[in-house]
Amino acid sequence: MTPEEQSMQDAIHTKENIILHKKINDKIIDVAVPLLSSIVRDAQKEGLFTKDDNIEERVRMTLILSNEMFNHNEINEAKISVFIDTLENIYGAKTGSLSFIQKLIKGELE
Repeated sequence: MTPEEQSMQDAIHTKENIILHKKINDKIIDVAVPLLSSIVRDAQKEGLFTKDDNIEERVRMTLILSNEMFNHNEINEAKISVFIDTLENIYGAKTGSLSFIQKLIKGELE
């Protein structure tokens, strides 16, 4: 993270800006849910995900969960492992099929 990005993140996370932070997160979720839902539907068609009900809510929960788990720069192996396991359960993916997410979270994939 660049110093400018860190400064912006620090400003958003102050008590005074808690409402702004919430509004930004809500807007991101509102915009991202339709896009990610389309990707999830494609994964279902390809047989990667087996759960096909309430896709938008599954995606919304994924975004909320990831924000809460990783938004505070407190990332550790246990959190990543549980997050991946939870996603595999949410979408009905085979165990281990989403393990690449660990590298994404750690910034090891480009």
